[in-house]
Amino acid sequence: MKFINRILDLKNKLKEKLGINNAEISIVFILLIGLLIGGIYRNFFTDLEYNLTEKDELFFVLDSLAEVNKTTYIGSDSNDEPIPELEKKDTIVKQKYKPSKLNFKGVVNINSASSRQLQKLYKIGEKTAQRIIEYRKQNPFKTKEEIMNVRGIGKATYEKIKNNIEV
Repeated sequence: MKFINRILDLKNKLKEKLGINNAEISIVFILLIGLLIGGIYRNFFTDLEYNLTEKDELFFVLDSLAEVNKTTYIGSDSNDEPIPELEKKDTIVKQKYKPSKLNFKGVVNINSASSRQLQKLYKIGEKTAQRIIEYRKQNPFKTKEEIMNVRGIGKATYEKIKNNIEV
């Protein structure tokens, strides 16, 4: 009974100080209880987001965090395209590490992507990227499958990249 009386006293004090009615206090309490239950559930009933048990898992998680440090440098813009004025003054040595193209999770628009963006795709090097750009200048892609018309991209390559390209 003491607990209930304390809650009612608190409710009355809030009403007087804040000038709110019973319905508004009820809504505030419901929201607070919901937040409390959500916090308890999140902390005790869900798996930890980074439950790392092996070194490989740790490196996989850290790989995405370090991607910027591995692939960009001062002389580039946000798309990793070189800015000639800055590239000359760049003092950071680009690392030779190249992330696996099989692990690329992004989506590239084959009608507007730059050469560097296209090269993030599996089996797409500098020459193939240039062929894609030349092809789309003459015939913009209408479907993803049309990329197989570009020399150097066959059915096997298309199967590997089809989820990473869009038109």
